[in-house]
Amino acid sequence: MQTKITTSFLLVKFLILSLVVWTLLLLLLLIWNQQNMKKTTQQLAETHALMFLEKDMLYRAWAVSHGGVYVPVSKYNQPNPYLDIENRDVTIAGKKYTLMNPAYISRQVYELGKDSISVQGRITSLDPKRPENKPALWEKEALHSFEQGEKEYINYAQVNEKSFLRFMKPLETEET
Repeated sequence: MQTKITTSFLLVKFLILSLVVWTLLLLLLLIWNQQNMKKTTQQLAETHALMFLEKDMLYRAWAVSHGGVYVPVSKYNQPNPYLDIENRDVTIAGKKYTLMNPAYISRQVYELGKDSISVQGRITSLDPKRPENKPALWEKEALHSFEQGEKEYINYAQVNEKSFLRFMKPLETEET
């Protein structure tokens, strides 16, 4: 009789120990999976940010290769007060046109998408010509890191309880 109780007791102990080990194993796998998912999500975000930047640089290179683009003057397309060059504004067949340099084109495209797409972009500098291009605190930190030789800046931040990837690369400018 005592052997039967001892055997039952050992069996219960073994089952409880097995359940504890199994539960701990599942918990460890859950933690590992969450960390792996976070890392994968961050890698995807960084890849997408780089792809958007490369696309933007391709459009910029196109505009540079054409010396800018003339567009009809309108409420939205006003002459760029920071572009002080000859023939910035021209009239063709009675219609006024203004030259848009690559930076002005980029700014308008970024402003056009700021409320409709999840990826935001802009051009900034430690010494901007346009006051609205003054860097935010994180951008200033990134710009200083470029002065120290860094090739890109990546930071994850919480803004209004949402996670954001902040990504910046230096932009080599060219004369148009």
